[in-house]
Amino acid sequence: MKAKITIPETLNEIKLFQYQEFLVKSEGLTDYDLAQCMVECFLSLPKVVVLKMSLKEVTAIFLIVFTFFIV
Repeated sequence: MKAKITIPETLNEIKLFQYQEFLVKSEGLTDYDLAQCMVECFLSLPKVVVLKMSLKEVTAIFLIVFTFFIV
């Protein structure tokens, strides 16, 4: 299955409710689970879609979004 997703390009494209959702859902998560949670929340994807994504895809998106929070 192929789908087109939109990855935020800047921190300004991440909405407050997405960040708040991420804070709640990510508590206690580490490593790959945290990366999946970030992709789910910031790309507004259903968890079932994220679970079908490959490790390479999730990691690539995670690295893009994670760089927004490094100042």
